[in-house]
Amino acid sequence: MSCFIGVKEWEVRLKAELAARLRNDKNLYRLILKEYKNHQRKEKQMKLQVFENENYAVRTNVSEKGEVLFCLADVCKILEIQNATDVKNAILKEFELAKLNLGSFDTGYGIKDFTLINEPQLYFVLNSSRSSKARPFRMWVNNEVLPSIRKSGAYEVQSKPTLPQDYEQALEELLYKVKENKMLALKNQSLENENNALNAIFDKEGLHTFREVAKILKENERDFKNKLIKCELIYYLNSRLTATAKAIKKGFCVQKEIEVGVFLRPQLYFTPKFIAAWQKHKSKELVNA
Repeated sequence: MSCFIGVKEWEVRLKAELAARLRNDKNLYRLILKEYKNHQRKEKQMKLQVFENENYAVRTNVSEKGEVLFCLADVCKILEIQNATDVKNAILKEFELAKLNLGSFDTGYGIKDFTLINEPQLYFVLNSSRSSKARPFRMWVNNEVLPSIRKSGAYEVQSKPTLPQDYEQALEELLYKVKENKMLALKNQSLENENNALNAIFDKEGLHTFREVAKILKENERDFKNKLIKCELIYYLNSRLTATAKAIKKGFCVQKEIEVGVFLRPQLYFTPKFIAAWQKHKSKELVNA
Protein backbone atom coordinates (compact mmCIF):
# COMPACT_ATOMS: atom_id res chain seq x y z
CA MET A 1 0.00 0.00 0.00
CA SER A 2 1.34 3.46 -0.86
CA CYS A 3 2.37 5.67 2.03
CA PHE A 4 0.87 8.70 0.25
CA ILE A 5 -2.80 9.71 0.44
CA GLY A 6 -4.84 12.03 -1.72
CA VAL A 7 -5.36 15.67 -0.83
CA LYS A 8 -9.14 15.25 -0.32
CA GLU A 9 -8.63 12.24 1.97
CA TRP A 10 -6.05 14.21 3.94
CA GLU A 11 -8.53 17.09 4.36
CA VAL A 12 -11.22 14.69 5.59
CA ARG A 13 -8.86 13.14 8.14
CA LEU A 14 -7.67 16.57 9.31
CA LYS A 15 -11.24 17.84 9.77
CA ALA A 16 -12.20 14.67 11.67
CA GLU A 17 -9.19 15.00 13.95
CA LEU A 18 -9.91 18.71 14.58
CA ALA A 19 -13.58 17.96 15.35
CA ALA A 20 -12.53 15.25 17.83
CA ARG A 21 -10.12 17.63 19.56
CA LEU A 22 -12.78 20.32 19.79
CA ARG A 23 -15.25 17.90 21.39
CA ASN A 24 -12.69 16.89 24.00
CA ASP A 25 -11.20 20.34 24.62
CA LYS A 26 -13.87 22.91 25.48
CA ASN A 27 -11.30 25.65 26.08
CA LEU A 28 -9.88 25.17 22.57
CA TYR A 29 -13.42 25.30 21.15
CA ARG A 30 -14.16 28.57 22.98
CA LEU A 31 -10.85 30.06 21.82
CA ILE A 32 -11.49 29.19 18.15
CA LEU A 33 -15.07 30.48 18.38
CA LYS A 34 -13.84 33.75 19.92
CA GLU A 35 -11.20 34.19 17.20
CA TYR A 36 -13.80 33.47 14.50
CA LYS A 37 -16.21 36.08 15.89
CA ASN A 38 -13.38 38.63 16.16
CA HIS A 39 -12.44 37.90 12.54
CA GLN A 40 -16.05 38.47 11.46
CA ARG A 41 -16.20 41.76 13.36
CA LYS A 42 -12.89 42.90 11.84
CA GLU A 43 -14.14 42.10 8.33
CA LYS A 44 -17.30 44.06 9.05
CA GLN A 45 -15.31 46.89 10.59
CA MET A 46 -13.07 47.17 7.50
CA LYS A 47 -16.06 48.30 5.42
CA LEU A 48 -16.60 51.35 7.66
CA GLN A 49 -15.11 54.76 6.90
CA VAL A 50 -14.69 58.06 8.71
CA PHE A 51 -15.82 61.14 6.78
CA GLU A 52 -14.64 64.45 8.20
CA ASN A 53 -13.87 68.08 7.50
CA GLU A 54 -12.61 70.88 9.73
CA ASN A 55 -15.86 70.94 11.73
CA TYR A 56 -17.33 67.45 11.73
CA ALA A 57 -16.30 63.80 11.88
CA VAL A 58 -18.79 60.97 11.49
CA ARG A 59 -18.29 57.23 10.99
CA THR A 60 -20.38 55.78 8.19
CA ASN A 61 -20.97 52.62 6.25
CA VAL A 62 -22.46 51.90 2.84
CA SER A 63 -24.67 48.80 2.97
CA GLU A 64 -24.84 46.15 0.25
CA LYS A 65 -28.01 47.84 -1.01
CA GLY A 66 -26.14 51.14 -1.39
CA GLU A 67 -27.82 52.69 1.65
CA VAL A 68 -25.62 55.16 3.56
CA LEU A 69 -25.59 54.56 7.33
CA PHE A 70 -24.36 57.03 9.97
CA CYS A 71 -23.03 56.34 13.46
CA LEU A 72 -25.71 57.62 15.86
CA ALA A 73 -23.17 58.33 18.63
CA ASP A 74 -21.19 60.62 16.29
CA VAL A 75 -24.34 62.44 15.16
CA CYS A 76 -25.37 63.02 18.79
CA LYS A 77 -21.88 64.29 19.61
CA ILE A 78 -21.98 66.79 16.73
CA LEU A 79 -25.43 68.00 17.83
CA GLU A 80 -24.26 68.10 21.49
CA ILE A 81 -26.92 65.59 22.56
CA GLN A 82 -25.91 63.96 25.84
CA ASN A 83 -28.15 60.88 25.86
CA ALA A 84 -27.99 58.90 22.59
CA THR A 85 -30.28 56.22 24.04
CA ASP A 86 -33.21 58.68 24.16
CA VAL A 87 -32.61 59.55 20.51
CA LYS A 88 -32.45 55.85 19.60
CA ASN A 89 -35.77 55.17 21.37
CA ALA A 90 -37.36 58.15 19.60
CA ILE A 91 -36.24 56.78 16.20
CA LEU A 92 -37.60 53.31 17.00
CA LYS A 93 -40.95 54.82 17.99
CA GLU A 94 -41.16 57.19 15.02
CA PHE A 95 -40.31 54.54 12.41
CA GLU A 96 -42.07 51.69 14.27
CA LEU A 97 -38.96 49.50 14.36
CA ALA A 98 -37.86 46.77 16.76
CA LYS A 99 -34.15 47.53 16.37
CA LEU A 100 -31.63 49.59 14.41
CA ASN A 101 -28.59 48.60 12.35
CA LEU A 102 -25.28 47.85 14.09
CA GLY A 103 -21.70 48.46 12.92
CA SER A 104 -18.32 47.65 14.46
CA PHE A 105 -15.61 50.28 15.02
CA ASP A 106 -12.10 50.09 16.42
CA THR A 107 -12.15 52.58 19.29
CA GLY A 108 -8.48 52.12 20.17
CA TYR A 109 -9.55 50.02 23.14
CA GLY A 110 -10.91 47.16 21.06
CA ILE A 111 -13.66 46.69 18.49
CA LYS A 112 -17.10 47.72 19.72
CA ASP A 113 -20.58 47.79 18.21
CA PHE A 114 -22.35 51.09 17.56
CA THR A 115 -25.85 51.95 16.38
CA LEU A 116 -26.16 53.06 12.75
CA ILE A 117 -29.01 55.10 11.25
CA ASN A 118 -30.02 55.63 7.64
CA GLU A 119 -30.75 58.91 5.82
CA PRO A 120 -34.47 59.28 6.79
CA GLN A 121 -33.58 58.55 10.41
CA LEU A 122 -30.71 61.06 10.27
CA TYR A 123 -33.03 63.77 8.92
CA PHE A 124 -35.53 62.96 11.67
CA VAL A 125 -32.82 63.55 14.30
CA LEU A 126 -31.63 66.77 12.60
CA ASN A 127 -35.15 68.17 12.24
CA SER A 128 -35.91 67.34 15.88
CA SER A 129 -32.70 68.96 17.15
CA ARG A 130 -32.54 72.53 18.47
CA SER A 131 -28.76 72.67 18.06
CA SER A 132 -27.35 75.49 15.93
CA LYS A 133 -25.08 72.89 14.31
CA ALA A 134 -27.97 70.88 12.89
CA ARG A 135 -28.44 72.92 9.70
CA PRO A 136 -24.72 73.31 8.80
CA PHE A 137 -24.21 69.57 9.41
CA ARG A 138 -27.22 68.72 7.23
CA MET A 139 -25.93 71.01 4.45
CA TRP A 140 -22.51 69.32 4.58
CA VAL A 141 -24.05 65.85 4.41
CA ASN A 142 -26.43 66.79 1.56
CA ASN A 143 -24.07 68.89 -0.56
CA GLU A 144 -20.76 67.07 -0.13
CA VAL A 145 -20.81 63.69 1.62
CA LEU A 146 -23.82 61.96 0.02
CA PRO A 147 -23.13 63.06 -3.61
CA SER A 148 -19.51 61.94 -3.25
CA ILE A 149 -20.43 58.57 -1.72
CA ARG A 150 -23.00 57.86 -4.42
CA LYS A 151 -20.50 58.69 -7.13
CA SER A 152 -17.38 56.90 -5.88
CA GLY A 153 -18.40 54.94 -2.76
CA ALA A 154 -16.32 57.20 -0.50
CA TYR A 155 -16.18 60.83 0.61
CA GLU A 156 -13.69 62.92 -1.31
CA VAL A 157 -12.93 66.63 -1.13
CA GLN A 158 -14.40 68.15 -4.25
CA SER A 159 -11.97 69.62 -6.72
CA LYS A 160 -12.39 71.57 -9.95
CA PRO A 161 -12.82 69.38 -13.03
CA THR A 162 -9.86 69.25 -15.42
CA LEU A 163 -9.93 68.80 -19.19
CA PRO A 164 -8.29 65.73 -20.78
CA GLN A 165 -4.65 66.40 -21.59
CA ASP A 166 -4.50 64.17 -24.68
CA TYR A 167 -6.53 61.92 -26.97
CA GLU A 168 -5.80 58.77 -24.93
CA GLN A 169 -7.02 60.36 -21.70
CA ALA A 170 -10.16 61.60 -23.46
CA LEU A 171 -10.92 58.04 -24.63
CA GLU A 172 -10.41 56.70 -21.08
CA GLU A 173 -12.82 59.28 -19.67
CA LEU A 174 -15.36 58.49 -22.40
CA LEU A 175 -15.12 54.78 -21.60
CA TYR A 176 -15.62 55.54 -17.91
CA LYS A 177 -18.73 57.59 -18.70
CA VAL A 178 -20.16 54.80 -20.86
CA LYS A 179 -19.62 52.27 -18.06
CA GLU A 180 -21.10 54.68 -15.51
CA ASN A 181 -24.20 55.20 -17.67
CA LYS A 182 -24.64 51.45 -18.04
CA MET A 183 -24.43 51.02 -14.27
CA LEU A 184 -27.01 53.77 -13.77
CA ALA A 185 -29.30 52.11 -16.31
CA LEU A 186 -29.04 48.79 -14.46
CA LYS A 187 -29.69 50.52 -11.14
CA ASN A 188 -32.73 52.31 -12.59
CA GLN A 189 -34.06 48.99 -13.90
CA SER A 190 -33.59 47.46 -10.45
CA LEU A 191 -35.45 50.38 -8.84
CA GLU A 192 -38.22 50.05 -11.41
CA ASN A 193 -38.60 46.33 -10.63
CA GLU A 194 -38.68 47.10 -6.91
CA ASN A 195 -41.30 49.79 -7.52
CA ASN A 196 -43.44 47.36 -9.54
CA ALA A 197 -43.22 44.84 -6.70
CA LEU A 198 -44.32 47.50 -4.20
CA ASN A 199 -47.18 48.53 -6.46
CA ALA A 200 -48.33 44.92 -6.57
CA ILE A 201 -48.45 44.91 -2.77
CA PHE A 202 -50.32 48.23 -2.65
CA ASP A 203 -52.80 46.91 -5.20
CA LYS A 204 -53.68 44.24 -2.66
CA GLU A 205 -54.17 46.97 -0.03
CA GLY A 206 -51.25 45.68 2.01
CA LEU A 207 -52.75 42.20 2.27
CA HIS A 208 -50.64 39.04 2.09
CA THR A 209 -51.36 35.39 1.37
CA PHE A 210 -50.50 32.69 3.90
CA ARG A 211 -47.27 31.77 2.08
CA GLU A 212 -46.18 35.41 1.85
CA VAL A 213 -46.84 35.98 5.56
CA ALA A 214 -44.89 32.84 6.52
CA LYS A 215 -41.95 34.12 4.48
CA ILE A 216 -42.14 37.61 6.01
CA LEU A 217 -42.27 36.22 9.56
CA LYS A 218 -39.62 33.57 8.76
CA GLU A 219 -41.88 30.77 9.91
CA ASN A 220 -41.97 27.17 8.70
CA GLU A 221 -45.22 26.93 6.72
CA ARG A 222 -46.39 23.66 8.31
CA ASP A 223 -45.61 24.73 11.89
CA PHE A 224 -47.04 28.20 11.25
CA LYS A 225 -50.28 26.72 9.95
CA ASN A 226 -50.64 24.54 13.05
CA LYS A 227 -50.01 27.54 15.32
CA LEU A 228 -52.70 29.60 13.59
CA ILE A 229 -55.19 26.73 13.81
CA LYS A 230 -54.36 26.39 17.52
CA CYS A 231 -54.93 30.14 17.94
CA GLU A 232 -58.35 29.67 16.30
CA LEU A 233 -57.49 32.17 13.56
CA ILE A 234 -57.85 29.82 10.59
CA TYR A 235 -59.45 26.45 9.80
CA TYR A 236 -60.01 24.20 6.83
CA LEU A 237 -63.21 24.56 4.82
CA ASN A 238 -63.53 22.29 1.77
CA SER A 239 -59.76 21.68 1.90
CA ARG A 240 -59.03 25.44 1.81
CA LEU A 241 -57.58 27.63 4.53
CA THR A 242 -60.29 29.96 5.77
CA ALA A 243 -60.35 32.79 8.33
CA THR A 244 -62.37 32.30 11.50
CA ALA A 245 -64.92 34.86 12.65
CA LYS A 246 -62.55 35.68 15.49
CA ALA A 247 -59.70 36.54 13.07
CA ILE A 248 -61.96 38.69 10.89
CA LYS A 249 -63.44 40.51 13.89
CA LYS A 250 -59.96 41.37 15.20
CA GLY A 251 -58.90 42.66 11.78
CA PHE A 252 -56.21 39.96 11.40
CA CYS A 253 -57.63 38.33 8.26
CA VAL A 254 -60.02 39.01 5.39
CA GLN A 255 -61.69 36.70 2.88
CA LYS A 256 -61.89 37.76 -0.74
CA GLU A 257 -62.99 36.12 -3.96
CA ILE A 258 -60.48 36.04 -6.79
CA GLU A 259 -61.00 35.13 -10.42
CA VAL A 260 -59.54 31.82 -11.55
CA GLY A 261 -60.47 31.46 -15.19
CA VAL A 262 -64.24 31.84 -15.33
CA PHE A 263 -64.73 30.89 -11.69
CA LEU A 264 -64.52 32.79 -8.42
CA ARG A 265 -62.42 31.20 -5.68
CA PRO A 266 -62.29 32.26 -1.99
CA GLN A 267 -58.84 33.49 -0.94
CA LEU A 268 -57.52 34.05 2.58
CA TYR A 269 -55.45 37.20 3.18
CA PHE A 270 -53.62 38.44 6.28
CA THR A 271 -53.52 42.12 7.24
CA PRO A 272 -50.54 44.26 8.34
CA LYS A 273 -52.20 44.38 11.78
CA PHE A 274 -51.79 40.61 12.10
CA ILE A 275 -48.12 40.74 11.03
CA ALA A 276 -47.36 43.46 13.60
CA ALA A 277 -49.24 41.59 16.36
CA TRP A 278 -47.48 38.30 15.60
CA GLN A 279 -44.04 39.92 15.53
CA LYS A 280 -44.73 41.53 18.89
CA HIS A 281 -46.46 38.74 20.77
CA LYS A 282 -45.96 35.61 18.67
CA SER A 283 -48.81 33.25 19.56
CA LYS A 284 -48.86 33.82 23.34
CA GLU A 285 -51.48 36.56 23.58
CA LEU A 286 -53.21 35.55 20.35
CA VAL A 287 -54.07 32.13 21.80
CA ASN A 288 -55.76 33.68 24.82
CA ALA A 289 -57.39 36.51 22.89
